[in-house]
Amino acid sequence: MTPKQISLVQESWKKVLPIAPKAAEIFYQTLFEMDPALTSLFPQDLTEQGKKLMSMLDTAVKLLNEPNKLIPAVEKLGIKHLEYGTKEEHYATVGAALIKTLTVGLGNEFTPSVKRAWTAVYKTLSTTMITAANNSARENNQSNKSNKKGAMMNNKTKQGNDLAVRLQGALDQSMTAFM
Repeated sequence: MTPKQISLVQESWKKVLPIAPKAAEIFYQTLFEMDPALTSLFPQDLTEQGKKLMSMLDTAVKLLNEPNKLIPAVEKLGIKHLEYGTKEEHYATVGAALIKTLTVGLGNEFTPSVKRAWTAVYKTLSTTMITAANNSARENNQSNKSNKKGAMMNNKTKQGNDLAVRLQGALDQSMTAFM
C-alpha cells in the first residue's frame, strides 16, 4: 500500500460512513449471491453483524497509517475467523463483495484509482489474516500432536505405575521380604 492509496481509501471511506447500514446490507446481499454457502457462517439477522463489519472496517481504515497497531489486530481477526469456519478461499469472495459494495455505494466516486487503492488495502489485510490463520492452525496441529505424544507417554507411565502398584500389592500379600 502506498501513502496515496491509503489516502484514497481513507477519503473514500468518509463517504461510505453516512450510508454504513445500507453498505453493510449491500455487502451481505452481494456476498451471499456470490456464494450462498457462506450464509451458514452468519446469523440470520445481519443487523448486528453489519454494525460489526462497518466498525471493523472503520477501525482498519483509520489505522492504515499505523501498521504497528493495525497488523496485530488484523492477525487476531484472522485467527478468530478461522474459529468461525472461514476458509482461505472465502477471502476472494469477500474481497469481490467489498469492491462491489463500494462500487454501488460510491457510484461515480469509485474511480479506477480508488478501486486499485481499495484492492491493494484489502489484499494486504486479507493476506495478513490468512497468514495468521494458517500459522495458528499449524501451531494447533503441532500442539495436538504434542498432546497426543504426551498422552501416549502418560499412558505408558500410567501402565508402568499400574504394574508397580500390582507388583507392590503382590509383594504385600505374600508378606515376603524382597531385597
